[in-house]
Amino acid sequence: MTREWFHTGTLEVHGIGMRRPSRESQRAGAEAAVAAAEIPVRDLAREREAEFRASAERDVCDRIQAQAALQAQLEVERRIGELSRRLLTVGTDDFSACMSEGLATVGEIADADRVRFVVVSPSQVALAGQYQWSAASVPCRPEIVDWKQDVGRFRWSAKRLVAGEVLHVPRLADLPEEAANERASFEADGVTSYLGLPIRQEGRAIGFLDFARGPSPRERGGWKGSEISRLQLVAEVFGAAVRRLQLEQELGRQLEVERRVGDFARALLEHGADEIDVGIQRGLEAAGAYAGADR
Repeated sequence: MTREWFHTGTLEVHGIGMRRPSRESQRAGAEAAVAAAEIPVRDLAREREAEFRASAERDVCDRIQAQAALQAQLEVERRIGELSRRLLTVGTDDFSACMSEGLATVGEIADADRVRFVVVSPSQVALAGQYQWSAASVPCRPEIVDWKQDVGRFRWSAKRLVAGEVLHVPRLADLPEEAANERASFEADGVTSYLGLPIRQEGRAIGFLDFARGPSPRERGGWKGSEISRLQLVAEVFGAAVRRLQLEQELGRQLEVERRVGDFARALLEHGADEIDVGIQRGLEAAGAYAGADR
């Protein structure tokens, strides 16, 4: 049996026909092989290792941020505690200076540009009606001379503070129409955010502590709820300091009255009725000092 080759594109091998691949099909097959070689093969182990490292880095960053926030909070609480000890132990003569320094510290803690502490019913002995600190960006408020006039002018805010409400104005646009006078005052001072905290003792208003923020390169807005709660504790400390000072002043007046009454009694016993007029005069002076009267 003889084999014969035919150059017609068909090869006969033992009776079986096979088609010889064309040049186009050979070229397509080669290109497919090259493309398959270029497809990247996933390395699951390396991908999982990369994901684990990224997750670990996020955890470390979160832990560092949480630790920094905790440290900042502890530092704020430490400063508030130190301020409380100073205000609750300072003497009458140094109270005003201590209050000014304390307001500057509170302003820094609250990230405020002005802090004001106002006593509604101040004593006439040594306690002024108003203490305040302000940065260069926000002017100080003028001294309150006529309480009734100020309450009448700022009726919207005064009503709420006297009732014991926290007055928080993150933006001036949040003010209602009835607070037109407050809005005008804030705009005149360049105030962009306001926080007023009432101070009450035995169910009655004795003053308020307020904070104001002015223009800033960074957006600040109002105060967070946690910040307001912390500043409310500061307001209570200021109220307790004022109450302690008022009690000390009241005790001092009582001791002065008792001293003058004792002098009056001794004058009568030592000099008799001849100096009764002098004794009466001393007694009247003692009564006037106790009552805070001018006559």
